Amino acid sequence: MITVMIHSVMFDADYEFCLDSNTAVGELADEIGEVICQKEQCRLSGDPEQFMLYSLERKCVIDPGATLRDYGVKTGDTLYFG
Repeated sequence: MITVMIHSVMFDADYEFCLDSNTAVGELADEIGEVICQKEQCRLSGDPEQFMLYSLERKCVIDPGATLRDYGVKTGDTLYFG
C-alpha cells in the first residue's frame, strides 16, 4: 500500500488515497472515481473506463493495464485523475 495525492481535474480538488501498488490502474481509477463522487455527492456519468491517471512527474498517462509499481509511483507522489 502506498499513500498518494489524487488531484481531481473535475473538481479541482486534492484527495489523499491509500492504494495497492500491485492493482491494475484501470481498477484503481474506477474505485477513485466512485470514492470522489461519493464525497462530492455526484454521479459518475459516462463510461467509467474513460477515466485515467496521469503522472506529471513522469509526464505520461498511466496505462490502465499496468500497476503503479510498474511506473515507479511511490508514497507522496501526486497523480491527476480525470
